[in-house]
Order: sequence, then structure tokens, then C-alpha cells
Amino acid sequence: MGRRALPPGGRLRSLAEVAEYLGVSIRTVRRLIGRGELRAHRVGRSLRIQDAELAAYVAASMEQ
Repeated sequence: MGRRALPPGGRLRSLAEVAEYLGVSIRTVRRLIGRGELRAHRVGRSLRIQDAELAAYVAASMEQ
């Protein structure tokens, strides 16, 4: 089983942490990931979002 290194980008956050930060539900975070608006990495069976990816999403959503 091959392992890939994650690009540098800060701490990996759970969907619950990201949902709380954004003030939305975990289901909404999953939808954002599914639509490709928020990039996530699979760690074992769970999804994690890097701080840099979260910051990029917030910045992009502020521009709209």
C-alpha cells in the first residue's frame, strides 16, 4: 500500500472542526467537498482538510 505525502499546508482538521469554524453542518462541508469547492484528503477512513485549503476556500468565498 503506497503512501503519499501531503503538501505543506498546516494542521489537518476534521469535518466537525471545519463545520464549526464555518458555522455550517458537517453535511454542508461534505457537499462542498463533493462539489469540489473545498479540497479534502483521506486519512484512513476519514476526511481531513488542511488549514491552507480552508483558508483558500474562505478567501475565494469572500471574493464572490
